[in-house]
Amino acid sequence: MKFLTRLFDALIAPRRWLWAALAACLLALSACGGGDPGSGGTGTGPLRYLFTASDASQGDVPPGALPPVSPTGDINDCYPARLELTGDSVQLDTPCARFAFSGAWALDENHQAFLTGTAQLLVDGTWVAQPAVLRLIADGPLESAQSIQIAVLDPADLHVLVGPITLWP
Repeated sequence: MKFLTRLFDALIAPRRWLWAALAACLLALSACGGGDPGSGGTGTGPLRYLFTASDASQGDVPPGALPPVSPTGDINDCYPARLELTGDSVQLDTPCARFAFSGAWALDENHQAFLTGTAQLLVDGTWVAQPAVLRLIADGPLESAQSIQIAVLDPADLHVLVGPITLWP
């Protein structure tokens, strides 16, 4: 009889351990991931869009348009560029300019947004903070936009401080 008890214990004990290990793995996996759709999370988090550009040759300047500008005098100094958009924040990072906006925002019916905040511009090797407006122009609704053009503007007269720069998802 002792033999059967030991045999039973030998067969059952590993199964208990296996179930405990499986439960621990499932619990750990359920805690992983963000909340953004497509990130492996629950899909209930805020939507996040990321647009980038690696160099100025990717964007076209229409005939008659002013050439792009940068605080360094060469728009190529502003690449690579990265723009991250969520429902309550906008973050632009380039080697020559940075802009952060926190608060609710949306594109208007023309797929544009003008966000007032503070930009940091690289002037003569030093980061200088100044009031600015970030202009976003998408080629359609944000959910399906294939490109976004950005420009950092002076709020006093809306002349371009940086840009325009075209970014892609």
